[in-house]
Amino acid sequence: MQFASGSVRSLWSKGAEDLVRLLSAGARRARISALKPEKQSWERSLWLLLDQLVADGFGDVHVLAERRLPYSSGRIDVVLCGLHPEDRVPSYVLVELKQWTDVVPAGEGLAKYGSSDETWLDPLEQVTQYRRYLLDFVPSLARCPDMVHAFAYLHNEEAGEAHPLARDSGDAYTELFFKDQRVKLMARLAGLLDRAPGLAGAAERTALALASAVAAPSGPLLWVAGQEIRRRDRFVLLDEQQTAFMMVRRELDDPDEAGRKKVIVVIGGPGSGKSALALSLLDTLAHQRRRVMHATGSKAFTESLRTVTTRETGRAENLFKYFFDFHRQGENELDVLLCDEAHRIRDVDTGIGNQVDALIRVARVPVFLLDEHQAVRHNEIGTVDKIAKAAARNACELVKIRLDGQFRYGGSALYDEWVLRLLGLTDKAPVAWSDLVAGQDDDFAVRYKPTPQAMEDWLLSQEKNFTGIARIAAGFCWSWTDPENGELEDDVKIGDWHRPWNVKQKFKVDGAPSASHWSFGDHGFGQVGCVYTAQGFEYDWAGVIFGGDLVVRRGTWQARPGESRDRGAFSGLRGSPSVVEQSAARLILNSYKVLLTRALRGVCVYSVDDETAAYLREYAR
Repeated sequence: MQFASGSVRSLWSKGAEDLVRLLSAGARRARISALKPEKQSWERSLWLLLDQLVADGFGDVHVLAERRLPYSSGRIDVVLCGLHPEDRVPSYVLVELKQWTDVVPAGEGLAKYGSSDETWLDPLEQVTQYRRYLLDFVPSLARCPDMVHAFAYLHNEEAGEAHPLARDSGDAYTELFFKDQRVKLMARLAGLLDRAPGLAGAAERTALALASAVAAPSGPLLWVAGQEIRRRDRFVLLDEQQTAFMMVRRELDDPDEAGRKKVIVVIGGPGSGKSALALSLLDTLAHQRRRVMHATGSKAFTESLRTVTTRETGRAENLFKYFFDFHRQGENELDVLLCDEAHRIRDVDTGIGNQVDALIRVARVPVFLLDEHQAVRHNEIGTVDKIAKAAARNACELVKIRLDGQFRYGGSALYDEWVLRLLGLTDKAPVAWSDLVAGQDDDFAVRYKPTPQAMEDWLLSQEKNFTGIARIAAGFCWSWTDPENGELEDDVKIGDWHRPWNVKQKFKVDGAPSASHWSFGDHGFGQVGCVYTAQGFEYDWAGVIFGGDLVVRRGTWQARPGESRDRGAFSGLRGSPSVVEQSAARLILNSYKVLLTRALRGVCVYSVDDETAAYLREYAR
């Protein structure tokens, strides 16, 4: 999809103001709000480029303006489409336009401009990534990569004799041009796009070929990604994991004779091997050149998967997407879509139904991996019931597989039972950990500590004496301020014990990992994680602080949403006061279940509330 399409001459002839209106209408059709800076860039940058192209004889070249990248919210400013002047094959030039001035490097692949301290991707690096991404997801282009070139054009910045940003891109397909290099830019375009009159129709057909091209992971991407994922330790799948694995393979190789699509739902608690199954499928299917992708609703989880599974080229990261990246894709564009952490699927209108409908529609075999006890916001609808209803709406058959194995907590299935009983999420009464494991060969450690400092000391001792990674996470009961002057604020205050939350998304703090890497990055201990940075991850030793949003009164849990600072989790709840209270209680209980089930080897609990602390002390012995 693009906001506007037409020959250079036709778009230029509209004038700058009408061009902005045309693009704004295209943005509305794409359900995107065009902000003032973006409209200014169309008027000042795109209009300038069109004017220069007309003056240099490129009027018949076709333009795709604000072309969206497949399975991404990213957009290319301009794609120039035409024929190569030598052999008359399709030729495409991606152009990233920048109004920047006073541009300076800010580290490898980064830049700053003007008086701002904000760091941006180097424009040459940006267009290089755009080109690579387009080749990764348009197989017809991947077969002929020399048809695609990419230029960054800083049309307000003089290169002078030696601009600090000027450098060789390292390949023959991407280049950077400055204001005083307009002649050079036009000469390069003349070597890639035929300017002969009468080629407007042919140029339009090349644009249509790109606009209508099937979007799917290309063979080169799948090969590279499969190699990178396989460099990890290979996953051994057991019992129900292997059943689910084989069922997905069977549906691809031997589909229903009636052509009825199957929607596979894999249900399992924390540590049951859902993500291992998803990555094993991704590995195997990528090696078979199947059109496969992985999606989640968690930024921290997705970014970490991209980091952990990408080592050499960085290209495997393109297979890890977000649920909302599939709202505008065509039917069955993928062979398999692996929806990991599917309990995070949101209740949003995609234009073709809700998010579940969109995810089912995009793949021949959609796979949802979920734990219904991990939904922590009111608009998360990834339940078996909601997926079953969406499958029925889309005339699909639902297949349910339960993963009952336990691959976390040192293989302790008893710990999962202990958590469910402790939080009242099962019909069984709570039980002391020591009683539950009596006579069992189970070395998972469960402890209660009377202060957060004692908890911290226990975790550090476990790290020192038994190795591994320790982290403390808490209920979202304290404010979370932005870092000032590059330092974290000690927001979580309990008596004399003060600690900061982990680094917020989109912020960087020296000496602390990003939000996406808090669970395993260096120096993550000493910051308190929340449910959004802990969910989907695991670490050896877990400390869990119960805040005032969940307390025990006379042996029964009571949720107190008013004590939570996570307003977005409850603000959309509807119904009578009792219904809202019950829904909020379920979400809060689920969030603590997530925090309690991150540990591989041991957990330590603490509560700010005295009666709750006594309850935890009784059952964590």
